[in-house]
Amino acid sequence: MMNEAGGNPMQEVPGILLEVLARIGREGRDIQEVRQLKGTGNKSHMVSFSDDRIVVRFEGNETGGLVDRELEHRHGQLAARQGLGPEILYVDRAEGILITRFVDGIRFDDLPRPFARASLGRLAKLIAKLQASDGFSGVMDPWKKVALYLDDAEVTDPGDARGFGSVWPLLEILREKTAIDLNDLVPCHIDPVAENLFDREQGAILLDWEYAARSHRLWDLAYFASEASLTDSECATLLEESGQGERLNELHLWIAVAKSVSFAWCLARRARASAERETWDMALVERRIDRQRCLNSH
Repeated sequence: MMNEAGGNPMQEVPGILLEVLARIGREGRDIQEVRQLKGTGNKSHMVSFSDDRIVVRFEGNETGGLVDRELEHRHGQLAARQGLGPEILYVDRAEGILITRFVDGIRFDDLPRPFARASLGRLAKLIAKLQASDGFSGVMDPWKKVALYLDDAEVTDPGDARGFGSVWPLLEILREKTAIDLNDLVPCHIDPVAENLFDREQGAILLDWEYAARSHRLWDLAYFASEASLTDSECATLLEESGQGERLNELHLWIAVAKSVSFAWCLARRARASAERETWDMALVERRIDRQRCLNSH
């Protein structure tokens, strides 16, 4: 058994994992392989049996209270029924435990770059199908998210060195330009990073519906573009495949918004981190440089 994150052999299956598997009628002696999956938030394991593969997700120690597990479960079920997300096999909302069917396909962060038009087209169709779906509730206002994460990081002045620094006045202008209209919101995944996306010939699929809510129709495209560092050409292709080719300039504005939310999220995670603080320090440096470059170019 190999640990996918670090490549170190796992000598035994963790007891908590065996206990959770027993809840769905699976016994330790039936396990063929366990892999710990990569991730910076929750802790997930892929478990293989002779007849099935599943993913067991445990809530991360440093993300508690940032996710509405009741809403996550409801949105995850909606996504599964509509072919947007994996089948849910078990959920314990109180403990933040989720078991889903393993999804076959290629993660977007493992696809060759630049992304093929076909892959971006399948992503565009997935997001369009999500936006046309019913039942999703809640509102994700990105600027309220920024405020929430800054509060969590105990940053009282977003313009000081511990926060956004000298770019904050530019972000206040951006905030005015991108204020959301509560009467024009669509269902969004909210966190469509490449690690949460699988490309398959029958259609792309999204994992981890923790933050799903209604938001601006360019949010999911912009957040994916931001986190995957899409080139201008890839952004243009993604919009063309979405039938929104004329909105490239607007997409770039929303990419800047996405980078702002991501930066604030890293501030909150660093403040909560009991270990690996250097990892979050590096993430903040990289995102600060990336955000500055984005604002300077637009």
